[in-house]
Amino acid sequence: MLPETLEIVRRRKQLGLTQQKLSRLTGINRTSITKLENGQDMLYSSVKKIFDCLLEVEAERDAAVRFGNLRLGDVYHSPVEYVQCDEPLNLVAAKLIERSYSQFPVRRGEKIVGSVTETGINKAIVSDGLGSVVGYVVEDVMGAPFPVFDEALGVSSVLELIHSCQAVLVASGGNVIGIVTNTDPYRKVFEGHTARAI
Repeated sequence: MLPETLEIVRRRKQLGLTQQKLSRLTGINRTSITKLENGQDMLYSSVKKIFDCLLEVEAERDAAVRFGNLRLGDVYHSPVEYVQCDEPLNLVAAKLIERSYSQFPVRRGEKIVGSVTETGINKAIVSDGLGSVVGYVVEDVMGAPFPVFDEALGVSSVLELIHSCQAVLVASGGNVIGIVTNTDPYRKVFEGHTARAI
């Protein structure tokens, strides 16, 4: 069930969003947003799009509060472990298991050309069958390269992206210096805190 018009107005203002900014974020023209906020009817799909957008902005703000001033440069780990695109997939899968990783960036020589992930390997097994996948090389299941961001960027800015693509690479002066995966931000937050078993 979607919120009433007044609730949408309240949330928009609470987030400091102008109607124009909300229009840019949703792709819905400002006139339509004004009409909605004045109590006029709008298509359900458009109202849902606005509400979903407000929820997304709220989630980003909440993440920014929780992770404060934490930057990618504060949480990355190094050195980055790469695999080559022509490596046998079964050996790379063994490395993933051995190191408890969920992904590797992929190089061709020294150039980063893609990524290999547990998710990608599982999809290949489902679509092609285990018998085929066992004989594959990394390039056969390789996905797009992980995005690269400067070390000064705030962690909260890329959390959703990390969740969806499993990792981002961190750069300094244009050179990749580390990698941030799903586990790195919360590990940094809890660093130095110990839990006592009860």
